[in-house]
Amino acid sequence: QVLKLGNIQQVSDYDSRQYWLMASPISIPQYAVLTSGVQIVLQNNSNESITISDFNLNSVSLGAGVISINPGGKKTVSGTGVKCTAGESYSYKVSLVYSNESLTNIPYPGNNAKPLVGNCAG
Repeated sequence: QVLKLGNIQQVSDYDSRQYWLMASPISIPQYAVLTSGVQIVLQNNSNESITISDFNLNSVSLGAGVISINPGGKKTVSGTGVKCTAGESYSYKVSLVYSNESLTNIPYPGNNAKPLVGNCAG
């Protein structure tokens, strides 16, 4: 399935999942957007601990608070601020701010990042 996002490049579910699986320093190896909210697995692919202080989809906060992840570690984040309609396609731009042992308040990812796309599960 391919979604047309206005003038933005079309992104398939597969391309989105592959992009976020390989992203660094923070990847999203699994995600689901449901009628009741979202569940996202975040993975720290760096050799430093990271702390995520702000996590949004389409500029809507997931309300996850501060998320700390050790090197190589994973955390599952859930939120009810972002929902979808069962059976319909979704596309959400990821934006977060993180700090590591060396730097603080790093915006992530860049402007060319692929959105999270898929079909809404009930």
